[in-house]
Amino acid sequence: MTWWNKNSLIPTENQNFQIIIEEFVFKCPSCNEKKTKIGVNEAGKPRYKRQYTPVSARNRTFRRNGITGNSLTTVLAQIRRPLVKRGAYALLNGKESVENKVREITRNQKLEDPYFEIIVFQKKSGMTDPETFYYYIRNAFAHGSFEVKTNSKGEKVYCLECCNNGELKGRFRLKETSLISYTKFADMSVAEIKALQRKKK
Repeated sequence: MTWWNKNSLIPTENQNFQIIIEEFVFKCPSCNEKKTKIGVNEAGKPRYKRQYTPVSARNRTFRRNGITGNSLTTVLAQIRRPLVKRGAYALLNGKESVENKVREITRNQKLEDPYFEIIVFQKKSGMTDPETFYYYIRNAFAHGSFEVKTNSKGEKVYCLECCNNGELKGRFRLKETSLISYTKFADMSVAEIKALQRKKK
């Protein structure tokens, strides 16, 4: 299944595109976690030192902003909620096929809108699921694996694909307005994220 066209135009003059590239690529909010064994505890279980390395050297990360644990889970919940309702969201383990899942979801959709939003990606070791989501979108843009289309309503829709050593890790089709909204989470305070949790309840 061809997900994007490498000969498609890149809308470099589009101001929203510039914002999306800046926020997802140059200011990617994700960190890689590295665990180093430093001994054992009183129960004989291994103890680890955790070190977090920002994906972007600019270090504008969720972690630096205090967004961790439940707060970080809330970020992904906000992103996935409207897609889960339509059966267009899937988080897979490393053995599940992204391509097969996308095909399955597409088969089950009512295709009044062939450019419906969809998120399908695999978990990544050493990174939380929300950070993985941002990281894979960052990679799609950084490696040029994307296409910008226009739906029947005149809205910009981004088809993005992330691969690692030839292995498909994620496919996303998202409105430009959705991507812009996602960029705002990394600048929120812990209090603002908690307010989203309360709003959900």
